[in-house]
Amino acid sequence: MRTGWVAFWKATALFQFGVVYVFILPQYYHNENEPSETKRVLITLGVGILAMIPILTLSYLTAPFVKRIHLYLPPYARRSVSTLHNYSSTLPPTARLEFVTLRAFPFERTTTVLLSELRALPPQRFRYANIARVKTEKFLRVTGWNGIWGRVFGLLNEPRWKYYVKEGKAYTFRTKVPGVWENVARAIKGQTDAIADSRLARPVKAVK
Repeated sequence: MRTGWVAFWKATALFQFGVVYVFILPQYYHNENEPSETKRVLITLGVGILAMIPILTLSYLTAPFVKRIHLYLPPYARRSVSTLHNYSSTLPPTARLEFVTLRAFPFERTTTVLLSELRALPPQRFRYANIARVKTEKFLRVTGWNGIWGRVFGLLNEPRWKYYVKEGKAYTFRTKVPGVWENVARAIKGQTDAIADSRLARPVKAVK
């Protein structure tokens, strides 16, 4: 239901954006009451930029919202519900998860990540995300994000680095295997705390 509303408002903002660019901007540019072409161009550009604000703002704010999550299971974990719960309670760092979010257009965006790449985010004002993906050196090397053009292409591909997953049994009970996501979230929180503790345990160099 939540992602349905997000998709609805994104589609509405996209429709508004299209109406402005197809019907309104040509009228400003061909305005016969304004003889100066420079002013017509500036006004047209200004209105066009303003028309982009709703869709860009909505895309930025709703980017972390997760529609679905898939956990890749080894063959032995698919035998029964008990083996599935046993696997999810002892997830290896190489466990793969698939986050399904929404693009700027109301279409799905699928991102596959490793459990070791995820970190739990503490609550913060004006931040929706509660899970973040770490940009490891291996990830940058494989995806080509090290170069300038690689970064530009990556941004156009609408990457997802932060995710918002609604917590609570009321949201996971509808799945056929309630409790699995709780185990995954517990693993993410555990490795986040372990990394934080290891950083605190590092010896501090004395300043001469």
